[in-house]
Amino acid sequence: MITRSVKLSVELIRSIDERIEDKQYSTRADFVLHALRQTVLDYAEIKRQMMEDLGGEVPSEESVADAFIGKTSGLLLWLKKFDGNQIQINTRVPEGLERKIEILIRPEFGFKKKSDFTRCAVANMLNRLREFDGVFYDAEQFAARQKEVYETTMKAISEGLSKGVPLENIFNDLKRPLKTKDTVD
Repeated sequence: MITRSVKLSVELIRSIDERIEDKQYSTRADFVLHALRQTVLDYAEIKRQMMEDLGGEVPSEESVADAFIGKTSGLLLWLKKFDGNQIQINTRVPEGLERKIEILIRPEFGFKKKSDFTRCAVANMLNRLREFDGVFYDAEQFAARQKEVYETTMKAISEGLSKGVPLENIFNDLKRPLKTKDTVD
């Protein structure tokens, strides 16, 4: 294991801490390690997509460098918005992952120093998570609605059966409010 350090602005640390409070990550170091893995995969995906576009041929080093520097430049530009007080995070990185990171830390890919890759990885991960937050929020809303329907149904069945109401009548009564509620939304 290799120890990687990164200094991030207080604002970025707050964003990471929100993810920890939401139980998506256990620690800041856990977040950074996941960000490193995801970012390596994202750069690999760029090259894979280029190969697919070329019908399976390997793209030139220049075109790979152009694509990689485009991604890196965008991330570094985004990071410039978060200057100010910095807090250091240390992360233990497995050697195999570190070898892949070392392949990407090249000036022609936009990385002037090792810490640039780690900072870009954090920016990349925060941006990716923001993109998908709404997707899970919608899923959570759907799950909450399903739970509400289930609980309402079970309560109606239980109460109806205890009063001797036939099951068919209970279900007919349940259909009316659910249809009305669904069509009002």
